[in-house]
Amino acid sequence: MNFKNILILTDITTQPHSDEKAIKMLAPKAENIYALHVMQQGLKDLFVEIFGDDKDFGDHYKKCCQSLQEWAQGFSSEITCIVNQGSIEDIAIKTIKDKEIDLVVTGIPNFAHLGGHYRLIETIVMNSPCSLIMVPTGYNCGDKPTRVLVPIDFEKSSELALKFARQVVEKDGTITILNAYNVPDGYWTLGQSFDKAKSIMRKMAQNKMTDFLDKINDSSSKEDIRFLLSDPAEAIVGHAEMAHNDLVVMGSYNRTVGAKLFHASTSKKVIQKTSSCTLILKDPDLVRDFLDEY
Repeated sequence: MNFKNILILTDITTQPHSDEKAIKMLAPKAENIYALHVMQQGLKDLFVEIFGDDKDFGDHYKKCCQSLQEWAQGFSSEITCIVNQGSIEDIAIKTIKDKEIDLVVTGIPNFAHLGGHYRLIETIVMNSPCSLIMVPTGYNCGDKPTRVLVPIDFEKSSELALKFARQVVEKDGTITILNAYNVPDGYWTLGQSFDKAKSIMRKMAQNKMTDFLDKINDSSSKEDIRFLLSDPAEAIVGHAEMAHNDLVVMGSYNRTVGAKLFHASTSKKVIQKTSSCTLILKDPDLVRDFLDEY
């Protein structure tokens, strides 16, 4: 998979270094890179109310444009800057459509307040056909990641994620393939102890993993397979932090109502809790419902 059209969401306060590292790592052949800064919704009306006209807003807009241009100069690649005013969610979604964006790059939001930025990330993850990477401040991976985590649930999206990880990992790097499994409620009604039920579920996961990897066993990278009895999102976030992974690659797509709810639930929990560089990878051909509400 090759990303051609990249959209960076920025508030101009962060350093461009981290975003550029992520872009060079994932999309070295990107054709178009856009930087979008959205000013506060209702700001123009506020300026008119305070100053009696929109002249001061015009000056503020020019300063924002200048600041974004200066921010973009931190990149070695050419950046097209876009400044707008309004709802970041609506404007960003429109930009994704208009520019045919493949990959959105954003920082990890502050969830002390769940504002428009969070709703936007959630909308992209759950409904849009483009992929999204959340980059922590100060991210300083090399040209290629050396420690990549790929959560596997044996769906087609997991196959996509593993193939992409194999594509981007450093030659001598390691991919950790992680499956989180659970013991179903009501196991005791079958006359099984918890330990016995756990053993059965782990064995089932191991068999599924063997079948899954046999289908795409074309890797030259070092791979470490892990199984955890855990909630999937908790396992992903916890392992990524413990192992100091350079990159987490999660496959995600909306195939059926059930799959949409499962993937949305796991992805939503991960984006709420992660502090690691996390890529939610989409194959547009596998995504059906693109932002119907828009």
